[in-house]
Amino acid sequence: MSPRICVIGSSYIGALYTAYKEAGSARDGYEVDFYGRAAGRFREVRISDGYVRNARFSSREDSIPVESYDALVIYADMPSPEDLEQVLRECRRASASGQLMKALVRDMVRTTASYRLARSLAQANGKPILILSRNIASPPRIALGEAVYDSLVAMLRRAVAPYSYLPFPRQLFTGEFRPDPRFYQGSLDIAGDKAGTNQRRDRNHMNELGGRLMLKAILDGVNDALQSRSSVSE
Repeated sequence: MSPRICVIGSSYIGALYTAYKEAGSARDGYEVDFYGRAAGRFREVRISDGYVRNARFSSREDSIPVESYDALVIYADMPSPEDLEQVLRECRRASASGQLMKALVRDMVRTTASYRLARSLAQANGKPILILSRNIASPPRIALGEAVYDSLVAMLRRAVAPYSYLPFPRQLFTGEFRPDPRFYQGSLDIAGDKAGTNQRRDRNHMNELGGRLMLKAILDGVNDALQSRSSVSE
């Protein structure tokens, strides 16, 4: 039986779901179910009685218990490395201490709907949970650079623990380490119970090409998590 993944997200999953539908045999043997609600209402998504509740968008006609999934992925409102760097720059200008900045990052992470949902999923399922940040804008609001980006990813990994933080794939970035606009042009999102073209044409949603990139990163991350879990249990 193919491993089954539950992806819960905001409007970012529009590109991901579209890429999954088009992937066919390139899904690496995984079955993926998607549940979503646009960002402004994502906080209303809940885990209740073992099911995902209040998700307007669903790739399934009938929900199944979250305990049926082998891994769970959340892709919604977790701060991005870009978000963290903006806040940390303000802290440095104000001469804030390193301890204060670490506490601030932790609070930014743990007050998100994504982290709250991860805690509920852990109680209901006990399987690997992977969390992605919200998308980095293209063009970005600030320049990061590879070294800064890596340090911010490390901060997010520590703050998200005991869950796993899944960073954006390197292929998303240009040689100058900016999000490649090829993955954002003609972007997709979800509106209500449907996935499709992003009418707002903002800088934050990806297209199907970007969705393919993110889908591969998620499947690779889930595969690593399941293999690690298997080796620990042996």
